[in-house]
Amino acid sequence: MQLLSQPFLLISFQHLKSLGGLLIKKTFDRRKKDLLFQSMPDKIMDVIKAIKTRRSIREFSDEPVPQELIERILDSARYAPSGENSQLWRFVLVKDKESKKLIADLSQHRARVTFGQVPFEVEQERLWYIPKDVRPDVLERTCDGTLFRYAEQADTCIICSYSHTYQDAPIANTAYESIVAALSMAIQNMWLTATALGLGAGFLVMPCVTDGRLEEILSDYFGFPRSWRAFGVLCIGVPRSKRHIGPSRFPLESICFTERWGMPYKRKAFAELEDEK
Repeated sequence: MQLLSQPFLLISFQHLKSLGGLLIKKTFDRRKKDLLFQSMPDKIMDVIKAIKTRRSIREFSDEPVPQELIERILDSARYAPSGENSQLWRFVLVKDKESKKLIADLSQHRARVTFGQVPFEVEQERLWYIPKDVRPDVLERTCDGTLFRYAEQADTCIICSYSHTYQDAPIANTAYESIVAALSMAIQNMWLTATALGLGAGFLVMPCVTDGRLEEILSDYFGFPRSWRAFGVLCIGVPRSKRHIGPSRFPLESICFTERWGMPYKRKAFAELEDEK
């Protein structure tokens, strides 16, 4: 009783040991090696390279992907952060040809509706980053939806989903963004792992979050319970051909501010030059 009367933050390890060391053993020393923070690895540039060379791959070869590589990709999703370590994500692995065809059909249908109604001039402006010599073909395949049928070419499709409930209780609308953000980070983990393993990946949202009717068809087909919602499909396979360098990105100075919105961010080199003046 004397122990319980003390402020929680003042409980020492000696007090815990007096309880038989049970709490220490189960809480503090459990998988101690796994919980220790590791110092920066020597090959950190490998991570940077994977981030900068990741591409959206929409054409795959018939070459099969070893199952052990798929497992490594899936396993990387488990290490994404989530609020309270809730891990409110589940993944459905799809290899069946008919199932992948269904995903492709739903994706093409939604893409045709979404992009087929957009004026050619508008869509062309959106695709400014695509080389002019191939842009007409990309525009045509975008508008008729065939560009989004790559699920049926992929070796493996991973349907990514999140839950509407946590510990049998409905999740508040205010927590929705954090759950989707956690799932998105898990997806990015898988995508970067696939890139590091020399595989290609593309992410489809067409059959999931853009049309409730298509989402219902997909969820029923794959047996999703009502408390879980399909968010998108990560398609993985061996790229049919090598991809060129990705489209240019906005410079860092145009997307980052210092201390508050609107205050320009200055790269270290430029800041040092100004200090020397």
